[in-house]
Amino acid sequence: MKKVINVIICSILTFMLTSNIVLAQVSYTIEDINADVPGLTQIGELGGKNLYKFKCDGNEYYMFSGKSRIIDYKKDVFDFFVKKLGTTAYIWTGKYYMIYSNDISWDMAYNTDQWKTSHGKIMLYDENFNLTKEYTAPSYIAEAGCDNGIYYYKTLDGTTYVSSDAEQWELGERNPEQTRKWHDTYISADYVGEQYILINHMSFDGDKFYDICYEKNCDQVKSFSGELRTVAAPYIIRNQRTFSENETHSWIGISKDNVYYTYIDLNSIQFGNEDKKRVEAYKVFATDDYLYMELEEKMPFSSSKIPQQIRIKIPLSEIEAELNASIEAPIVVYNNKILGFENVPVIENGNTLVPIRFLFEQMGADVDWEQSTQTATISQNNTTISFDINNPVARVNGKNATMNIPAQLINGKTMVPVRFLSEELGYTVNWDGDKRIITIE
Repeated sequence: MKKVINVIICSILTFMLTSNIVLAQVSYTIEDINADVPGLTQIGELGGKNLYKFKCDGNEYYMFSGKSRIIDYKKDVFDFFVKKLGTTAYIWTGKYYMIYSNDISWDMAYNTDQWKTSHGKIMLYDENFNLTKEYTAPSYIAEAGCDNGIYYYKTLDGTTYVSSDAEQWELGERNPEQTRKWHDTYISADYVGEQYILINHMSFDGDKFYDICYEKNCDQVKSFSGELRTVAAPYIIRNQRTFSENETHSWIGISKDNVYYTYIDLNSIQFGNEDKKRVEAYKVFATDDYLYMELEEKMPFSSSKIPQQIRIKIPLSEIEAELNASIEAPIVVYNNKILGFENVPVIENGNTLVPIRFLFEQMGADVDWEQSTQTATISQNNTTISFDINNPVARVNGKNATMNIPAQLINGKTMVPVRFLSEELGYTVNWDGDKRIITIE
């Protein structure tokens, strides 16, 4: 069964969280979860599940049927690790392919104490798939990876061991930066273009990671950002839920840089049941023409009901222009945090305009807005700045001062010149054109 739906502003693409893009209309198709997907080619079977290959943005990927992560496809690598060794849990460390295995199943390790006396194994293969190093761990390996030449593995109780050569291991004391890098089970950090991404964190060089503070979600402790992954370069997907006293809201975010997202409101998708508050995307993938999302209603652990599943299909042509525009927007860093604005900053005549309230409230300033005169006022310490929309003359402690560009209303947000206002409040503003980063200190 297929159903084509045209969705007007904010009914499916809703911008209450961190979205920066306003789409006039987007269409999507609801499909049966077992419907054929053009562009998917079955290339094998592993563990009773079919394996499918597809192409997106000129690159090839593969995935399992059902719940699955998306993996880069290279035929020689796939043939050796998947077809010959029967595993998809491999990574390229820059020098070796790294895999691990255990002598008992995950279910047995999780449900019994046998993981304490079982043994895991870490193996390194060179680029020609020759076994180069092999290490037997004294207990079950729950996760393993490599970051900048440092190998690590974790046991089921969370104990971490590290090594520089995968031969001599010692207990690891991970600092916050390392913890972020080692967040994912199989990879140290997803890599997109020239940026490394994790949930709520990003690095421009793979070394220093910045927190990302998303507008309207920055200080809410009752929010949840679920699994984040590159579904097929260059798309980044995140599950997100927000909680209020009476409602749980589910979203799926689409981005190309992990800073500026377009969110799809999963609660608005009709599942055929009355309670649509617990819906999540368990798999998202893209072909050259469409973005596919496989959705499932989340059931209580005690429920015996089989959760419903559907697939929605979104034409990439309807979101590609807006996503491309967001990756060209400047990124603002304040207090070592990247600010994920609702409306992306824009550059006009060499001046960057940013949404006023989120930035300056992060700085600790008071922001007031007078609708009748369209006047904004920013106050911090002994400085007060007032200005009107479309008027380049501001008032700093009662004295006129000319801005290079006036404040503007864009998509209902007051956008202001970041350098003028920040410097008038005593901050230093630096611009890195190569990385499109504005740093405020």
